Amino acid sequence: MKVLLQGSKDFNDYQVLMRAMGVALSSMSPGDKEFQIYSVGPHKTNDLALSFTNLTEDSLKGRGIKAKFHTLPAKLAEDKIDRFDYMVYVSNPENRRLSALTNKAEENGIELGIFRY
Repeated sequence: MKVLLQGSKDFNDYQVLMRAMGVALSSMSPGDKEFQIYSVGPHKTNDLALSFTNLTEDSLKGRGIKAKFHTLPAKLAEDKIDRFDYMVYVSNPENRRLSALTNKAEENGIELGIFRY
């Protein structure tokens, strides 16, 4: 499963990111053996996602799932949006505006998880 991750520039809540990744993991098909996170940033969101990947790698491996983390420029993600299975957008509750990338994902029929806590 390929998950596209984007956060607002003021997002920094690891617990919310963990919940978002848990929801993404629960939507994996039974035959999926890889959980790939492609993060478009910003920097703090990339750091949180990398920490999540490192901390859950062993437990996922025990379930036969290989976890991988990649950073990706937003423009490249937009050009290749149809290659993703799921998109996660995380932000603080005050931030009501979605990104252009989330709109593009919706237009392309990609399942979208928006997490604001």
